Amino acid sequence: MNRYDLTADEIGKMYRNRWAIETFFKWMKQHIRIKTFYGTSENAMMNQV
Repeated sequence: MNRYDLTADEIGKMYRNRWAIETFFKWMKQHIRIKTFYGTSENAMMNQV
């Protein structure tokens, strides 16, 4: 997706937010031993956990 309307600061904030999500999923996979998440919604993930 091209978003030419965003500033460099906004892009940096989006990247940091995404990185936090990625590290959370890594932690979940390591500590709860989930290999794959079968749903994409919060409700689906909560049911799987």
